[in-house]
Amino acid sequence: MMDKNLDIVTYAVSLIAKAVIMASGFSGRARKRSLKRLARMDAGAKEKELMFLRDKVHHVGCKYSSGYKLFNQRTIHFDP
Repeated sequence: MMDKNLDIVTYAVSLIAKAVIMASGFSGRARKRSLKRLARMDAGAKEKELMFLRDKVHHVGCKYSSGYKLFNQRTIHFDP
């Protein structure tokens, strides 16, 4: 019984390791493709893309900040 569990755990760890390696390779290819697309853009299009991305980052930051504040308001704080 113990050998069977050990085999399962060993196989699971190897699958996780393979998934991490594949994901890192995929993200590298996606980043490279995105950079090549950005290099082909003209200056005006790049500026529009940067403005869009800055706005998106700001929007996500505001959502995170408001969610964090709401979470802190709803949590119970115990005084030691």
